[in-house]
Amino acid sequence: MSREISEVVDVVFQGEDVLVSIRKPKPPGKLVPYGRVTEYIRSLNLKDVDYEILKKIYKNPDQFPQKFAKNPEVLKNKEPDKPKEVRLSKNIYTLDDLVSLIFHGDDVFIKIDKPVPPKRLTPYGRITEFLGSFNLREVDYNTLRTVYKNPGAEMIEIAKRSFEQIQTEKFTIEISEDRLTCYVTLSPVKESEPLPEAEQILNEMESQNVVYGLQQYVIKKALHTRAFNKKIIAAKGIYPIPGEDEKINLSIPADNRLNDIVLKLSDSDLFEKFEFVTTVKSDDRIAEIEPLTKGTNGATVHGDRVFTIPGLPLEHKGRNVNVKGRELTAAIDGRPLMTSKGLEVEPVLVLREAREKEIRFTGSIKVRGDLSLCPLVQATGDIEVHGVVTESSLVAGRNIVIHENILSRPDKSIVAGGDFISRHVSYAKVIAENIFIVSTAFNSELTALNSIVTIDPDSRVVGGHLRAGLKADISIIGNESKASTKVSVSTPEILRKYKQKIISVYDPVIEKIKNKRESYKKKLSKLEELKKRPGEKYPSAYNWLYSLFFSEMKRCDDKLSQIAQLQAAIKEENLFTQKGTLKTGQIFPSTTLYMGHDVLEIEERTGMKRFVIEESKIRETDKENSENDRSFEI
Repeated sequence: MSREISEVVDVVFQGEDVLVSIRKPKPPGKLVPYGRVTEYIRSLNLKDVDYEILKKIYKNPDQFPQKFAKNPEVLKNKEPDKPKEVRLSKNIYTLDDLVSLIFHGDDVFIKIDKPVPPKRLTPYGRITEFLGSFNLREVDYNTLRTVYKNPGAEMIEIAKRSFEQIQTEKFTIEISEDRLTCYVTLSPVKESEPLPEAEQILNEMESQNVVYGLQQYVIKKALHTRAFNKKIIAAKGIYPIPGEDEKINLSIPADNRLNDIVLKLSDSDLFEKFEFVTTVKSDDRIAEIEPLTKGTNGATVHGDRVFTIPGLPLEHKGRNVNVKGRELTAAIDGRPLMTSKGLEVEPVLVLREAREKEIRFTGSIKVRGDLSLCPLVQATGDIEVHGVVTESSLVAGRNIVIHENILSRPDKSIVAGGDFISRHVSYAKVIAENIFIVSTAFNSELTALNSIVTIDPDSRVVGGHLRAGLKADISIIGNESKASTKVSVSTPEILRKYKQKIISVYDPVIEKIKNKRESYKKKLSKLEELKKRPGEKYPSAYNWLYSLFFSEMKRCDDKLSQIAQLQAAIKEENLFTQKGTLKTGQIFPSTTLYMGHDVLEIEERTGMKRFVIEESKIRETDKENSENDRSFEI
């Protein structure tokens, strides 16, 4: 039991005071019952235990240790009339019986006695050489000269102990540079030789000012099992936990990435009930602000506090929203969207139907019925039509969602800055980043900068020409009547024609990454202020937090660099050797497949043979047929 308890309950002895802190277990672990904690505390035979403080700490784990009892051993030996003195460690080194170097915790003191004639004072050069042998830090040679000129004075602090290991005859003590861990390594001894006592190791640790997070059970177990030449954690500090930034928790859907949503639609029934452009009324509650947290301070093995960095507040709550305490409500009727600048309520034009109208709108357009014979329907946001679109041109800054059919003609076009999805497409010309077909596409010209994907297992593409920048995943191509169907994947013409559009697709991603990077940069700046504040004894204790924030910032830099390289490759037309893939369940005759500059694969999904179309030949898996043409007709 004591082992289990000692791993979560830290009892620290500091002179006559006894401090306690309780560690919160990591999920799915549970906190040890309070009764077992009190049983463990009683077994220590402490004096004046304040169980109210203990209960408070139990309810709020991971807090800085607090005094809650007295050390009976210290109280028993305490002399009330004797003034309090600094306890010096046993690490005292002398030179010529005149110069004494005293190590106490991190501090190093020097005392030079006045020689009794005929004995002479040790030469100054020998004293500096003596000091140099200990590899000390921050040696004050001005103070040393003053003490040397005035021998017989009281001892005075001269330097700081080095970070290097403190080696004794039978064990080694090592304190990590961040001062959050103390290690002990036992040196091998013969069976006949005695091992050091646990009390001896603890005393030596105390002489190095290691007083917090002592792991007495671990030390005793290492001695019992004779764990030689193994680093054991003899004392553990508490790592500071940074605070969480203020954030917005949505009460309603506000996703404008059609690509992510479509992948969850497994069949056409789901698509029928699907609502993409969701709307709210003015004063509707749309989100709640989750406040920032202050984080949890840490502690070094010396008992010093390591301050954490609190979370950052939101710079932008959003646009067209009202802030009422922690609630965000819509300031206008419209559609809630999460952007890089917070929550935005975008205006939405809702129509029952539209016929023979030219519509231009700043925001999103939602048509609950049919859209027919409209010369132009243009929106800076999304366009969603629940009915049929007939011989109309549509242009959207983001996505286009058509729940039923599109019946068009060659002089009409549908252009989406984001993604496009429709149940049926007939005689239509569509250009989008990704194109999703729920059921069928008939005699249509579909151009996707990225992917063309069919959703139903029985989805079919018949006639027309499909052009995909990187990937086409189509259930069935062609039909029994041998309609001419063309499929092009990874052809340079597509990428070259829409080069600038592909580059601009990454702009919102770049802005989001830059905002994230800026928040970590601010946290690093605050951390530097903490490290340089007056009286900070262990600036290296903040190295863990520094490493955490710096690695996150570097991750943002790496992502930005990758996007910049990709944009440069697109601009210089070096991306056209990209590998493209075509997955299909069935291909009917009169289907022409155009390859890109690298490799186009047709992978079998339902027993279909696998083809590999290379730059100068087409090879079936069971035989090779050389072809000089850059297309292949099945």
